[in-house]
Amino acid sequence: MGGIALGLRGREAGEGLLDFAFDAAQRRGLPLRVLHAWRTPLLEHGRGMPPVYEEGHVAAERERLVAEIMAGWRQRYPDVPVHVEVVRTGAAKHLVEWSATEQLLVVGRYGNGDGPVRRLGSVSQAAVHYARCPVAVVPAD
Repeated sequence: MGGIALGLRGREAGEGLLDFAFDAAQRRGLPLRVLHAWRTPLLEHGRGMPPVYEEGHVAAERERLVAEIMAGWRQRYPDVPVHVEVVRTGAAKHLVEWSATEQLLVVGRYGNGDGPVRRLGSVSQAAVHYARCPVAVVPAD
């Protein structure tokens, strides 16, 4: 029944987040399901006019980025089956949907804030509030 689900932000995903997810999957003998969600450059960067781009090129670049990130981790954890999905949408909705069938949801904490307890970002906050399985929020490196 299910496995470990990981929300992968891309290059900003730290070693700690990936190590936690892969280690959890390996220890439990479960598959790892990885989601990388992206939006158009205009929404992602919040600037006025986006550069000229082809959606297919952006999607291919995102898939290449995730494949590059995952390659080393697959070698480190060869016994962990990994399924990756790269989608053009918000991550929170997908991860919460996945939580209905997974045993653990792993997300990073990228929110800003000072003090001993930093705020959660939008995806980690949605996961904590709406996930239907346990959630591990791992601070970004």
